[in-house]
Amino acid sequence: MGYKKMYGPRVKYLAFHQDRPLAAMSFNRATLRVGVRDRFIGWDESAKQKYIERVVCNNRFLILPWVEIPNLASHLLSQSLRRLKEDWFRLYGIRLFLVETFVDRARYTGTAYKAAGWKCLGDTQGFSKEGKTYRYHGSRKTVFVDVLDPRFRKQFGLIPDLRPLHVHKAVTGRKPSMMLSIPDYDPNLLEACGIPSQDVTSISNMLEGYLDSYRGCYKRIEQKHLADTFIKGMLSDLDRKSIEPVALRYIGPQGVRPLQMFFKNSTFDDEKMLGTYQAQLAELIGDENGMINVDGSDFPKKGNNSVGVARQHCGILGKTDNCQAGVFVGYSSTKGYGLVDRRLYMPQPWFTEDYVELRKQCAVPEDLLFKTKNQLATEMIQAVAASDRFPFRWIGCDAAFGWDRSFLESLPEDCFYFADVRANELVFSDMPTMEIPVSKSTGGRYNTSSALF
Repeated sequence: MGYKKMYGPRVKYLAFHQDRPLAAMSFNRATLRVGVRDRFIGWDESAKQKYIERVVCNNRFLILPWVEIPNLASHLLSQSLRRLKEDWFRLYGIRLFLVETFVDRARYTGTAYKAAGWKCLGDTQGFSKEGKTYRYHGSRKTVFVDVLDPRFRKQFGLIPDLRPLHVHKAVTGRKPSMMLSIPDYDPNLLEACGIPSQDVTSISNMLEGYLDSYRGCYKRIEQKHLADTFIKGMLSDLDRKSIEPVALRYIGPQGVRPLQMFFKNSTFDDEKMLGTYQAQLAELIGDENGMINVDGSDFPKKGNNSVGVARQHCGILGKTDNCQAGVFVGYSSTKGYGLVDRRLYMPQPWFTEDYVELRKQCAVPEDLLFKTKNQLATEMIQAVAASDRFPFRWIGCDAAFGWDRSFLESLPEDCFYFADVRANELVFSDMPTMEIPVSKSTGGRYNTSSALF
């Protein structure tokens, strides 16, 4: 694995069957800063400096490639810990109370440690020490520990932080600025945005400044910290960018529940937030020849309890399936592009008696009325036009909106629109002769070769 040298006190073991070596392992001094371990122990910085020598790390564990003995790894771990306490005290005069190890998630799941009764605490943050600073390398390790002396907290006067974590504790345990500074951005996202890898460190400062512009939209600073955490997760290299993986990476296991409750129960001024965002976007990309565009986007869902979920056409899947549907308004110009507004489409069955309880569970406003996607689009476009934030000359949409004459007639009069039409739309390559009936009082009909629509 590339390791060449160990530092400080250490103990090494070789395991043999008769005269044939089976495995090798070693233990040496513990790592100074491990967030999930320190929270598990419950010590502060001064207590850690005093007692850190009584923690050791299982930093090497190798079973030779030709050895195939069931349960050997967990058996050796158990046997070695029985000897380790005595050997360490005999060699260094120190009585151990905890042993830790770090498992590379890309190589191994830690099955042997689990089978030997070790406790999984969570993951590291992906930093390594270089001189007096810490460098982010992105290779996160899963932390396992085994308690050698269950009475250690009482002996040392430590109070473990094992209570359910409140929002304040979950967020402020690690400085938000430190969390934002982790340069674990999605490389595909950086490439798509044309950001060179050497500029990654400056992104964190820009992100922190940008998120601070929304500080006044929250009622509590803890809300902002949780929102910042989730946004950082959406920009990260996580495979799954949902609440739980984001919380586990940036807060720890105790942060999952607070982040869930933030999205479910927290109230903040989302209209003020939208206005702040629109003002910033308009300042960056606003142009007299700008274009407003509208489109729908659907999100497949497995369960049935999410707000607005139903069996309906899902554009991403290309078929009718369980999903949520949204309508989005964007803006583009020669200076750039961005989303401007959004609405969740609530299917008509959600307004029936069968959904009364589910509407309550999802906190659907009681005065909400059913509206089609095209009606939602009309409302947003009219609101954007009335705000005078985004100058525009054009409006664009696909056939889902372009076929609807009432939608097209609702668009602002002082602009042009590009509207896609359905494949079976009836059109004329040449203007035909139009025969238009007139009222009987005129005495008959008349022919014309042109007409206005």
